Amino acid sequence: MTSTQQFQIRKARIEDLEDITSIEREAYGTCSYDYVILRQFVDVSPSLFLVAESASILGYVVGMISADAPAECSWILSLVVSPLSRKQGVGSRLAQALISRFSDLNVKSIYLTVAPTNAGAQKLYTNLGFSYKKRVIDYFGPEEDRLIFQKHLNSTQASSIGFEKTDFMFDNAGDITEYLNKRVHQYYWKNDLNCATVVLKNLSETFGVPLDHQVLDAALGMHGAGGYRAQCGLVEGTLLFIGIFGRKRNISDKKIIELCRLFAETFEDELTSLLCRKLRPEGFSIDNPPHLCERLTIRANALSISFIKEMVLKEI
Repeated sequence: MTSTQQFQIRKARIEDLEDITSIEREAYGTCSYDYVILRQFVDVSPSLFLVAESASILGYVVGMISADAPAECSWILSLVVSPLSRKQGVGSRLAQALISRFSDLNVKSIYLTVAPTNAGAQKLYTNLGFSYKKRVIDYFGPEEDRLIFQKHLNSTQASSIGFEKTDFMFDNAGDITEYLNKRVHQYYWKNDLNCATVVLKNLSETFGVPLDHQVLDAALGMHGAGGYRAQCGLVEGTLLFIGIFGRKRNISDKKIIELCRLFAETFEDELTSLLCRKLRPEGFSIDNPPHLCERLTIRANALSISFIKEMVLKEI
C-alpha cells in the first residue's frame, strides 16, 4: 500500500488518460473503458471527470447527466482507485467531489451500478447515502448482473442500511422467475453446488448481503444432512440467511427466531413438508442426482425471496 495522505481532486486532463487507462485495465481487464472512450469523456463531460492526484494519478471518477431528464437523473459511470491507493479514503473523496458537482447542477437523483460481488463498493456507496434499488439481470451481458443504487439530493437521505423499506431488486414476478431459472441451473449443473448453497447464494445476490466463506463451508452437507434426507437444504439455507440478514439489519434475536419459525410453517404449507425424504421420496443415486431438484429449488427459492421481502424487510 502506498501512502496517499495528501492528494488533490481536480478535473481530468488529456495527459492523464494513459495513467487512467492503466488503472482501468488493472481493475477491470477486458471489461475496462479503453483510451478512446476516456478521451471522449474529457470532451463530453469535462466538469464531471475528476482525478485524485498525488505524485501520480491515484484514481478517477466520471459522471454524466441524462440528456432526456437533466434535472432528474445523473449517473456515476465509473469510480476506480489504483490497487496501491485503496483503503485510504481516495474513493470516498472522489465520490464526494462528484456528488458535490451534481448538487451544484441541481440534479435531483444520482444512480450507479455495482457488481453483486463487490462488497467494498456497496459499503462505500451505502456510507455515502446511496440506497439499493434493484438488480438488473445481464446488465453488461451474459452473467454480468448489476445492482442499481440511487441517492436523492433534494430530500431526506436514504436509510443507512443500504435500501429503503419499499425497495426491491425485481420489478415483477417474471424477473424473479427469469433470474432463478438461470441461476439455479447454472449453480447446479455448472458449479455442482448443493441446494442449501444455491439458496444461500441466490438470497445473498438478491438482497445484496455478501456471505463469509465460513457460511458457504457450513452449507456443504446441508442437502438433507449429507444425503440422509433429513431437513431439506432449501429450508436450512433460507433459515441461515434470515439469521445473517436479520443480524446485519439489527433485527432483535427474538424476532429473528420468530421469523425462522414462520418461514418453516410457510414452507411446509406451500411444499407439504420440511423433510428431504418426503420432498423427493425416490432418494439420491447416480441416475437420480440431487440436481434433479431444480424445479423444486426454483419454487422454494421464489418462496424464500417473497417471504424475506414481505415479512423480514418490514421489520427493518
